[in-house]
Amino acid sequence: MPRVSDEQKLINAANGLRDPLARRSFLKLATLAGAGIAAAPLLAACNRESAAASGTIQSATGIDLQTGRISQQICGLTNDYWNSWNAGYEAATKALQCNARQFYHDNDPAKQVGQLQTVKATGSRMLIGAPATAGIVPAMARTIQENQTYWVPSWELQPWLTPIDVGDYLVTHVTPPSEKIAYEVATELFRQIGNTGKVVHIAGLRGSTPDLYRSAGLARALAENPGIELVGGLFGEWDREKSRSVMLNMVTAYPDMVAVFAQSDAQANGVLSVLEERNMRHVKVSGIDGNKENLQKIMTGPNMAVTHMSVPPHLAAYSAVAAFDALNGWKPTLPERMMYQESTLITRENAEDAYDKVYRGGLPYDVAKMSRTLNPSDWDPQNLMIPIDPELHWRGLDKAGRSLNGAYSEPGFNTEFRRVAADYADRYRSGPFKS
Repeated sequence: MPRVSDEQKLINAANGLRDPLARRSFLKLATLAGAGIAAAPLLAACNRESAAASGTIQSATGIDLQTGRISQQICGLTNDYWNSWNAGYEAATKALQCNARQFYHDNDPAKQVGQLQTVKATGSRMLIGAPATAGIVPAMARTIQENQTYWVPSWELQPWLTPIDVGDYLVTHVTPPSEKIAYEVATELFRQIGNTGKVVHIAGLRGSTPDLYRSAGLARALAENPGIELVGGLFGEWDREKSRSVMLNMVTAYPDMVAVFAQSDAQANGVLSVLEERNMRHVKVSGIDGNKENLQKIMTGPNMAVTHMSVPPHLAAYSAVAAFDALNGWKPTLPERMMYQESTLITRENAEDAYDKVYRGGLPYDVAKMSRTLNPSDWDPQNLMIPIDPELHWRGLDKAGRSLNGAYSEPGFNTEFRRVAADYADRYRSGPFKS
């Protein structure tokens, strides 16, 4: 009997699985691959399922567009922000008639990079989500480009590395303007305490882009408010329980605090639990994200004072649509390769209205209407989307031997930048925060 090669064993194993995409089965095959068996046959076996999962959806002009599978990579669903994001992702996959696949990286960079081959093997041509840190974006981008997966990352992007440096498969980077958001939140928090007193800062995740920019925004507001004394600065890592532990130390170290600047709503909730236990009703707390629970706490008081609502369901849906459009031939212009998603300052005055618009009832977006390929003549982002100027976005950050891609200094870029900004402003015609 002829000897069966290791590669053929892998193919036979894949063929014999009733569900070749099941996590346990895939890990068994991956173990074989790690022992020296080529991965290509495994990908070929899984690609049969990919073909079966693909389909079409008809555009408003009667053109058949590809659907297929779209994956997302997020840290997990224990954080209110990502639960809200996930609602937008699920709405998008339904509206676009795409099959959905979830990957959770638990803020572990190595785990996230390792997941990319599984994304490819499971037939996903589209991927959205947030890198755990900016530092892993180059490694992820190389794999994405090799795998020909249309990728729309949010929040994290290594400074001075632009999507045009990577290639067409890094479609666009979409993020809320974190420095501006933090500045507005801190300014409002300081106003509510009379622009004087001791304020505890609970930082985000060490090394992350949002932490960097939110700290910068806080610093800008501090420079305008000399009566504020900032203390603390320990990292809450975007986590409620870790932030609670930090706050337990802060109330002992700074019993005379009058406010807490927490870099996310999840962190603010950890802070609030400590203040509520100690009946410290006079201490004002700020967050960032606009999560459902935090809007409720702003409405009812007394401690939660202000947050900023970037509407994570919209960011997820918009990201999925951008990947879908790229799969179907949309080529973003240079200014569209990096985009801000506008965010809204939330205080007691508008918290109930924002809650009603976003969290009471169904998702307040027509996801299909966001698509440039499904609705080429009248697509609507349903939030203000603003092209990013990389020179301004990364100003003051070390280039570490890198330089901004020369395309951004070519004649005509500024004119194109203004044209795209005006076009997106004009197309923003509906949505919960449209005036």
